[in-house]
Amino acid sequence: MDTLPERLRLPLDARLEHTSKGWSIHLPLRAEEVAVDKEIMVAEEVVVAMKPVQEVARATAIVRREELRVDTEGQLDETRPLRVDEVAEIEHFKAQAEH
Repeated sequence: MDTLPERLRLPLDARLEHTSKGWSIHLPLRAEEVAVDKEIMVAEEVVVAMKPVQEVARATAIVRREELRVDTEGQLDETRPLRVDEVAEIEHFKAQAEH
């Protein structure tokens, strides 16, 4: 008798074999393996949008009021070129007006 009757089946897929030296039981060894997978999934959503913003900025500066006085007496030289110091003074005034 080389196989066991159905009522005597061994658990865990064990096999009973008859050899020339006697009977032996073959029992398969099983091991567990851990399988780790990475999967990309949505954790949260972020909404990015642009909206118009109105800002108010306060600017302070000292403002001088200047009045032009014109001397109408005497001979006026309207075609005279500006002197270097007059050009520098005009450029300085423009720079102050821009700030």
